[in-house]
Amino acid sequence: MAKAKTSTRLGANGTRAQAAAGASPIERYAVKKESPSFTDDTGREHWTREFRFPAAVLKELAPHLKKNIDNLLPGSNRLDVYAPCIHSFQMADTDDGQIAAVCDYQRPTREMILQPGRAFFERGSYVTTVKEETAIRYDGREVMVQLGVAAETIASSFITLQIKEMLTIKHRGVVTVYEADHAKDEWALEERAEALLGTGGYLQIDDQHVIPSLKLADVEFGRRASDLSIIDSTWKFSQNREGWRMSPYVIDSYYCVDRDGNTLNYDQTTRIVTDSKGNVMRRGQYMLVRLNKYDPDIITGLGDFSAFTEYFKWMT
Repeated sequence: MAKAKTSTRLGANGTRAQAAAGASPIERYAVKKESPSFTDDTGREHWTREFRFPAAVLKELAPHLKKNIDNLLPGSNRLDVYAPCIHSFQMADTDDGQIAAVCDYQRPTREMILQPGRAFFERGSYVTTVKEETAIRYDGREVMVQLGVAAETIASSFITLQIKEMLTIKHRGVVTVYEADHAKDEWALEERAEALLGTGGYLQIDDQHVIPSLKLADVEFGRRASDLSIIDSTWKFSQNREGWRMSPYVIDSYYCVDRDGNTLNYDQTTRIVTDSKGNVMRRGQYMLVRLNKYDPDIITGLGDFSAFTEYFKWMT
C-alpha cells in the first residue's frame, strides 16, 4: 500500500497535547495507571486502558466505548488513521458505586479503515506467455560444399528462410484497488465497471504518483457482511509497460534478408525492399516471409480511470 506523506498524516506517537483538541469525553475518566502493550499469538498488538465513571453518565459515554475508528487510544494523534482504536470492552460495577470499563485497543482493520469514499491499492506481478514466430536463414550452399559438391553447381534456391514458433515469457504487473462505497451508489459502480472493463489507461494516485500502462481486467463487488449499507469492490488491473494492443487482430510483421543473410527493410505500404543504404532491391535479390505474433492480452479501447483518484485523497 502506498506510503502517505508525513506532512498530512502524523504518526501514532503524538503527544497528549497534540490530541487534546479532539480528545474523547471518555478520556477524562481514565485511570492513571496504564498497562503496557502486548502482542498476541497472531502478531496483533494490544493496548489496554481502564476508565471509571458514574453510572449516570453511561448513556453519554456509551458511543465512545464501542468498536470504532474514532475511539482512539488516549494520547494518540487524531490525524493518524492507523492509530490504535477500541476493538472491544468489558464493564463491571465497582465497590464505590461506579462503573469500570476496560477497553482493548488495536490497530484498525481493513474494514475500519476502508470507509465509503476511500480506496487503497496493492501491487504484485504475474507471468504470461506470448506466441510469436521467428525466421531462421538456412544456407544450403554451405551444406553442399561440406558434401563435396562444386560451388559452381550450387543453385541459389538452396538458400531458404525457415519459420519457427516460440513462446516468449512476459512478466507483467498487477495493481489491485480495494474500494468502499455507500449502497446507494451500487448502480453507479455497475455503470463504471461496464464502461471501463477491458480498457486501458493510468491511475493517478496523487500529484506526484501515477501508475501507467494499465488494463482493467476484473471487477468484483458486493455488500459488506458486517454492514450491508457498504459495498466493497475490488478492481484488478494488469500492467504492461510495453503498452497494450488495442485490437484483437494479429499484427503482421516481416523478416527480410538478402542472399548473404543481411537484414533488409520492407515497407508494408509500398511493398518496396531496401538495403541499409537505401538502395531498392529487385525480386530475386532478397527473401521475405511474414511472421505472426499473438499476445492474448489486449485492450478494447482507452478508459478514463480518473474516478479512482478521489478515493485515494484520504492517504495524502
